[in-house]
Amino acid sequence: MYTSQLPDLLLQAVAQAHAQIIEGKLDLAGVGTTTLLGGVLIRVQQQQALDFSHAFVYASVGDCKGYLWSREHRTLSEMADPRAADPRANARDPGGRIGPHTGDLPDLRNICCELCPCERGDIIFLVTDGVHDNFDPQSLGITPAECHCVPARLDASSNSATADHPDVDTSQTWEEFTRADPSRAAAAKRAFAEEHMRHVLLAPLGEPPSRDAAVCPLCGAVEASIPADGDNVPELLPEHVAEALLEHCHVATRWQRVWMQQNPKSKVPHDYQRFPGKLDHTTCVAWLVGE
Repeated sequence: MYTSQLPDLLLQAVAQAHAQIIEGKLDLAGVGTTTLLGGVLIRVQQQQALDFSHAFVYASVGDCKGYLWSREHRTLSEMADPRAADPRANARDPGGRIGPHTGDLPDLRNICCELCPCERGDIIFLVTDGVHDNFDPQSLGITPAECHCVPARLDASSNSATADHPDVDTSQTWEEFTRADPSRAAAAKRAFAEEHMRHVLLAPLGEPPSRDAAVCPLCGAVEASIPADGDNVPELLPEHVAEALLEHCHVATRWQRVWMQQNPKSKVPHDYQRFPGKLDHTTCVAWLVGE
């Protein structure tokens, strides 16, 4: 099978998943909808003359995200997404979903199919917005100007597409920055999230973050002791990726949960600086390429 054949198969799978949601339902009013990110990991045959050994071909509807940890380059990057340059104006709107959105039809506004080149030993992980939104600087109460703080721009040596982290107007809020230049705002957020996620994942293995660990003064996330690139960088495993990301979400949303426990009949004030993070479904699926 050729990689060019996979998009049609993936779109058929998305259609089948939607059909299964509504099948046999006489009253669609109570039927839920869901976002979806899934794909196929394949080994590339030599006769295809490509410069990578494996490829993850995926389809996405909604606001889930995929990431690639490169074992060789020790870099973490968000998978290509043509929707990234158009940040959501409303965090409550995932941009698309399957299930009965309008009548019995899905919401396919942002459906896409993409290919992510990868190598044996890399780690691919897919997360819901309840995970990746807790690495978004806006959700963490961090201003565009503060994106220059640690974790800041990616190293110039990084091979990530977002290594050229754009400068920002220090007087702007994220809303103002996004209205003025959506592409640059999205790039700034992505660069911050990738580097912050890398810090969390490279905490020393064998010593998972504890409730008493030092915390990041910016977002309340566990402060990782980051080894230098090279032989001292710990070998990541898929289970460590999932555990570290979910633990980060737990710590980052701490003050929201405390407030809700103390004020059970009231909504948490919309103030990301006082109450950082996002409470939402937190799912992470991670696996090792080539295994």
